[in-house]
Amino acid sequence: MLDTLTTRHQSGHLSFSVYRKPTHTDQYLQFDSNQPLQHKLGFVRTLHHRCQIICSSEEAKLAEIDHLQKVLSISGYTKSAWNTATSTRATPTVPRDPAETTKKGYITLPYVGHVSEAIDCTIHQAGVAVHLRPFNTIRGHLVHPKDKIKKGDKAGLVYQVKCADCSATYVGETERKLTKRIAEHHKSSSPIGHHMSWNKHPFSDDEVSILHQETNWFRRGMAEAIHIHILKLYHIRLQKIFWRVLSLFVVKD
Repeated sequence: MLDTLTTRHQSGHLSFSVYRKPTHTDQYLQFDSNQPLQHKLGFVRTLHHRCQIICSSEEAKLAEIDHLQKVLSISGYTKSAWNTATSTRATPTVPRDPAETTKKGYITLPYVGHVSEAIDCTIHQAGVAVHLRPFNTIRGHLVHPKDKIKKGDKAGLVYQVKCADCSATYVGETERKLTKRIAEHHKSSSPIGHHMSWNKHPFSDDEVSILHQETNWFRRGMAEAIHIHILKLYHIRLQKIFWRVLSLFVVKD
């Protein structure tokens, strides 16, 4: 019953039409705004669809369509744009091959005027569906509905711990909150706790950094293995650089 105005007649039957609040301003997306054309035609199609499914009589449908056309014309929408958005596609007589209609994948691109539309046409020819998304909006700059999650409250992580007094580094993964996992590392039974107690090196939560966030257990384990491998390659490269620099200071007889 959303957006529905129900009228009961003297005969007892009910009729339905589109309901708008008294404070409704009929302000919609301007046609000349820097937004994807599919978004503009999409909301026109939505308004027309709402009219068709709510209005129970032809008189109500005609009145609603006339109202929409007048309101949208004020926002810059032409009759051609209305016809394009509300036209029904003819059903093909010959059934198409499902392999031809199935998309190979989907991609989302930021909308940058005609450049994005040209890229959309090129990618669409390759069988990939393209969704254009505005990225520079007032809401994106001013509205932040959710507070940022603190580092210690994040879960499903691949993290790295660096010793402040030496080059020792530990990479691990956890499904729980980072604070709970770090608290376990303070125990002497953990590799970090053993390193702290044996070498008398202090440890604080500031030395903990998040490398990757993934809720899936298998993918998180793969990310952990990749980061460990990258860390080993980094240390091997440092050792090579160290010995190469050291060789420059060795005096040969």
